Amino acid sequence: MVLSKRGGGAAMGPKPLPVPAPVLPSPYRPVDASWDSEEDAPGPRCGHTLTAVAATGNPDSSDYVGPRLILFGGATAIEDGSSALGGGIRLAGVTNAVHVYDVLSRKWKRYSPVGEPPSPRAAHTATAVGTMVVIQLCLLFRADQANRLLGWHWSCRAFY
Repeated sequence: MVLSKRGGGAAMGPKPLPVPAPVLPSPYRPVDASWDSEEDAPGPRCGHTLTAVAATGNPDSSDYVGPRLILFGGATAIEDGSSALGGGIRLAGVTNAVHVYDVLSRKWKRYSPVGEPPSPRAAHTATAVGTMVVIQLCLLFRADQANRLLGWHWSCRAFY
């Protein structure tokens, strides 16, 4: 576009055409996932947590457990909450199920950790702390000092 100055005003030519943003390759790529049984499939849900946990053990040993994603809880249905106080929608089918996605094998598996699980919940928080997943004051998955898998255990405590 060329601007020219004539007298006291500026005359402009046609407006420039917008330049489209460059299309960059996506850093994400879809992968196929599988499961051995319907129980292993996590199914659709909302309000869950999905926490990445690093690999444990030596890759050359039998105690090696590769990187995984831990899916916990969530709601498996949404109901009309218009009759509820405040209206809107309401989460339903809240669960405390644990599903694990093995990043290397691309497989989902449902786990039933040992111990007393936390109550079913949705819209909660979870984070990885070393080899554990902390779900609102509950720990899931434990490894020993040598980073060997001890198993999936719940360890819930009340803090006052």
